[in-house]
Amino acid sequence: MTPYALGLAIVGLGVLLISPDSAVIRLIDLDPWSVIFWRSLGSAISLGVFALLRHRRDLRGYAQGLWPMGLALIPLFALGQIGFVGGVSLTAPAIALVLVGATPFFTALVAWFLIGERTSPVTQIAIGVGFVGVAITILGGTGGEVTWLGNLFALSVPIALAFAFTLVRRVESPDVWALFSLAHASAAILVGLVMPIAYPANLTDALLLALNGMIVSAGAMALITLGLRYLPAAEVSLLMTGETVLGPLLVWWWVGIAPEWNAWVGGALVIAALIGNAGFRLAKRQRRTP
Repeated sequence: MTPYALGLAIVGLGVLLISPDSAVIRLIDLDPWSVIFWRSLGSAISLGVFALLRHRRDLRGYAQGLWPMGLALIPLFALGQIGFVGGVSLTAPAIALVLVGATPFFTALVAWFLIGERTSPVTQIAIGVGFVGVAITILGGTGGEVTWLGNLFALSVPIALAFAFTLVRRVESPDVWALFSLAHASAAILVGLVMPIAYPANLTDALLLALNGMIVSAGAMALITLGLRYLPAAEVSLLMTGETVLGPLLVWWWVGIAPEWNAWVGGALVIAALIGNAGFRLAKRQRRTP
């Protein structure tokens, strides 16, 4: 398997894992701030354990490899964590996921501006097709109440991730799981200091919070950031738009908020962009291989 194919597989698994995120959040009977607190706490614990187990033989070397880029990555990851939960909780799920789906456009610009990483013409076309799909998705019905506050929360996610994904490619350590752990812990502490935090009302909500934070969120971002070792930042962000399609479908299935016609058409374009870009790039690399 080529490094590019390995990167596609790793990030693809991460996207599949993160797809139920918004649906699970909508099933939890808690206010958004309490969800952010418990979800962040669970992710911090899980990712911290991941990092300790993987690097237990050389923790000092691992920490040195994260310095000094970690100073910038921790607040960026924390903002993405708070913004996503606030977005899907305070505005229509489809709108929140569409705004998050704009990550490839921001990432391509930031990667070019900060580190001179240029996006291939094929990927640029795929991003453009994906953008059309995203735009169509927000036309017509939205499948829930739309609020400006929720939209702003959701919009903060692609901006934060664009900078974070670009900077991850300049980190010397093999992964940034410890930074994710610290970022999620920071998000939990910040929310816990400024907002009243409620406990889960029942065992079901407690289990959903644990599943969402410790497995769905932590595992997905661990895989996606690991994939940045093999794929350009813009392509990783492009693959993440797959959640724009899978997320609303799972919200419809589990929560009962049905996507409108526009979500189906836009989602089809997003999927076509993802398959077209990956297929072309894989075929091109195979032709180069003797």
